[in-house]
Amino acid sequence: MQLRKYLLAPGNIFWIKKSGKQVLLCKKGDLINLNFIQKLETNKEKILLSEAINFEIQKDFQTDYSNFELELVIREKIAWRERFIGKFKDYFLDNEVGQLELDMLAWSLFSNFSPKESEDFLNQDNDIFRRHLSVASSYTFCAFFLGYYSTGFLSTLFTKTLKSLMSIGEKGTVRPLKAKLEKINKLETFTKIDLEEILLIENTSNLLHSGFFERYDGTGISHVNIREMLDLEIVLIAINRQMEFFKNENLNLFKAIEKNEFRCDSKLTGLIRRTLLERDQGIVQIVGLG
Repeated sequence: MQLRKYLLAPGNIFWIKKSGKQVLLCKKGDLINLNFIQKLETNKEKILLSEAINFEIQKDFQTDYSNFELELVIREKIAWRERFIGKFKDYFLDNEVGQLELDMLAWSLFSNFSPKESEDFLNQDNDIFRRHLSVASSYTFCAFFLGYYSTGFLSTLFTKTLKSLMSIGEKGTVRPLKAKLEKINKLETFTKIDLEEILLIENTSNLLHSGFFERYDGTGISHVNIREMLDLEIVLIAINRQMEFFKNENLNLFKAIEKNEFRCDSKLTGLIRRTLLERDQGIVQIVGLG
């Protein structure tokens, strides 16, 4: 298996030395030490992968999504979408599958990052990248389940969201930044002092794209309340509030939605739940087709 195509370790990666000793190179879900992995693969060293994600189901999802993307006949396009959603429900809701596998699937389906941009992520803090990737992944899948059909739009949504989140405070020191962002994320509403602190962390060009600094009551950086927000803006704020910085081994967001453990607008979560859970009713939403 070529591990070089992955950013996050798809399992625990061990180097088997000639003595037989196993050396843990990377824990499952951590950013991969790409240069060292390449060196080992080039030298044909033995590498062991344990507790790996389900590669077969990931490939099946990729095939169905590709067929959905390429199909031009509307009826057949809807059929491919229904097939994908049914398989998604069977795997991610009917099993105890973590957020990591959903994130890795989203990266394979939606990412528009160049190889150079992808490699740059390998130099970032693991907790920050994992958290922001979870937000972008869950957000894009929510858009898909809410009826956004354009694959170009979905890829732009994923890439722009992750890029905006990763740019937050990028010139600052990582550890204080994580603590500050975690503190901000727990605030239900912002005061004037909170907004002043936010402006010290982030420049205004990225403030409006990440959704991280918005609140439903209008105290966020754009001063827009929930009644003035679009459906995806509401969802992005809720996902940002849901995802933590120091806890990565959580169940995937859609399992939380199924269990009513996702705090968001009830109409939107209700639509997502019906799309995923009521497959026998043939519910199809067509929005943003293009």
